Formats: sequence, C-alpha cells, structure tokens
Amino acid sequence: MHRPQKNPALRAIYTRHTLMHHQFFTDSEMRFAGQGDWRVTVFPPYALVVFTLMSIPGALVLGWLISANVGWLLMCTTTGMYLIYEFMHLCCHVEDNGFVRHCPFVNTIRRHHAAHHDQSIMMERNMNLTFPIADWLFGTSDLDRGLIGTVFNGYGTAHLRTDLRQASRTPDGRAGAVEV
Repeated sequence: MHRPQKNPALRAIYTRHTLMHHQFFTDSEMRFAGQGDWRVTVFPPYALVVFTLMSIPGALVLGWLISANVGWLLMCTTTGMYLIYEFMHLCCHVEDNGFVRHCPFVNTIRRHHAAHHDQSIMMERNMNLTFPIADWLFGTSDLDRGLIGTVFNGYGTAHLRTDLRQASRTPDGRAGAVEV
C-alpha cells in the first residue's frame, strides 16, 4: 500500500492509503475530527464484500483438497482478519479514552501506528497494523525488543531503535527524513 502499482485496483489502494490517508493523518495529529474524516479512516463498506469474495477461490480449493469445513474456515478467517484490522485501525484514530489508553495491545497498536505515520520511517517501519508480530519477525518494528515486549509495549518509547531516521521539520512544520 506504500508503493504505486500498475494494476488499477492496487493503484487505487495505494492512492487511498498513501496519498490520502498518510497525508491526512500525521504522527502529530492522528485523530479524526468529524464525520467527513471517516472516508480516509476506514475502507468503504463494499470492501468487506470484496475481501470475502477474494477468499472464495482459495476456500474452494481447500474445500476440495481437505474438507468443506477447512474452506469455510478460510473464508471466516479472512473476513474476520479484515474486520479486526478495521476495528484496530479505528482505535488508532479515535480520541484518546480509557479503553484505547489502558487496554493492553490496543495501546501498543496506537503507538505503533502513530510511529508508522511519521513520514521519516513510514516506508520501512511498523507496516503491520493489526498484529505487530510480522514487524518483529521481519525486523521492521521501530522497537528493539523481543516478541512479547513488542506486542505489549503500550505507549512506551524506552525501547525505540537507535538507527531510525529522524524527521527534520521545515519552517512550515512539514516533515522531511534525514539519516541519523
């Protein structure tokens, strides 16, 4: 979602995510302010149907190879992961409240996602919103700690990697990446 693609559908996802969402929300302002901001916070309602339909070919193959239950499980898992993603992403962009501040894992995702919106590291760090396990596994987390520490880090910044790019601010407040 961070690099332009030739495929029109993938190009539309890139445009919506990188050119709209990342320009609208920055690491210093992550909260949506009103009704109109929904369009850059969550996917349109038809996306749930699209994700469900995309899982049908794999479900049919697994249903034929293994069992119908495995095919249904794939469809339920794919759809469930999409819904979890949307919920967690919404939690990252709502006003601070008791739930998002103190709920373990949700507060981790909020810090993780805000760091991802930092223009200086967004192309290489904290790519996995829903579960930062993949970022830990592939070394793309902005944290320097083990799996459990990464997943349950909360808002803490004590374990930030020391080799991260830093954003330099222009006089008008815009960020530009510089190597440290």
